[in-house]
Amino acid sequence: MKPQSFFRSALFIPYILWVLCALIIFPITQLNVDIPPVWDIVFMPAMFYLLGILLWFFPYTILAIILWVWSRNKPLDVLRKMGLISPILLAFLMVAEMGFLFIATNDLAGFVENVLAYSAFLGGLSLVFGYFCVGIAFGIFKILQQRGKISLQRISPEISEI
Repeated sequence: MKPQSFFRSALFIPYILWVLCALIIFPITQLNVDIPPVWDIVFMPAMFYLLGILLWFFPYTILAIILWVWSRNKPLDVLRKMGLISPILLAFLMVAEMGFLFIATNDLAGFVENVLAYSAFLGGLSLVFGYFCVGIAFGIFKILQQRGKISLQRISPEISEI
């Protein structure tokens, strides 16, 4: 597998993580099982992520499509840098989405008054969950690289000078 193929596949990690959260949370909520409070450490972030799809689905999907198209034939170091920048880009897209929602509801003044609070809240969430997904992708990449499943192409000096 080429690094570009892995990068494109890794764009699905947030969706896969959402499905896993749904598979964990939905049965627990339907069974009305008493869960020890210590498990809240695991279940509360999963619940936030599960419900957070209402906020991140459209901005992330737009970002993923752009990154999918952009990543074609990019070198590994550029892909790595974009992977590290992508949660920041998602934060900006989420704030822009919130602005569009306020414009649609004719409450732009309310958005402008609270833009710092929305930016901190949405930016913080997107950075936490975004870098969590990026960390998963980098971990999987390293494992696949160690097992020889990802081939790192080396460009010969003669070709790069052309």
